[in-house]
Amino acid sequence: LKALQISMETGDSYLQIRQRNLKMIDFDIAARSAGGVTVGLTDSPNPGFTKGARLSRPLKVFLCHASENKPVVREIMTAIKSADVAPWLDEAKLFAGEDWRDRIESDISVSDVVIVCLSEQLLGKSTFVQEEIDMAFAAASQQTHQELFIMPLTLDGCGIPARFKDYHCLLWGDDNADLLVDALMKRARVLGLERS
Repeated sequence: LKALQISMETGDSYLQIRQRNLKMIDFDIAARSAGGVTVGLTDSPNPGFTKGARLSRPLKVFLCHASENKPVVREIMTAIKSADVAPWLDEAKLFAGEDWRDRIESDISVSDVVIVCLSEQLLGKSTFVQEEIDMAFAAASQQTHQELFIMPLTLDGCGIPARFKDYHCLLWGDDNADLLVDALMKRARVLGLERS
């Protein structure tokens, strides 16, 4: 039933999101077989992005998520670490005795990207994770280059909240890890972090 659940805010269902993502993958496969531009880690769909290019510094990526989704968020962290990315995950970055609210707010404000890991668990919470999302939108409004600062990623085909209606939402899965890394590298290019 989750796969057929339609978001009341956007009208996009899990299947519609999945079909858009599969079309992007089909384009990738067709391009590979035709010897053209590919979507994935081997090449990039982003003009000016060079295969294998290094960044002048790691891209700072904050992972906003519900604690119940920690195992899958660790998978995401592992997948994006293969690129020149410095992921921020609470269990790895917060120290005992630290004021975690202040630290999270501070680290969101200096992040290059905030990946919001949408799930039924996250949407059902009215706790600090919703404040993190508010902080991400506040930080986005302060960005000189707002393009690709907030990246919604759905973990379980949940409905997409209205505040994300203008954002393309990627459905997480092994077949989309390359698409997420490509989006992160495009953000790095927007910020001028790519080195020749």
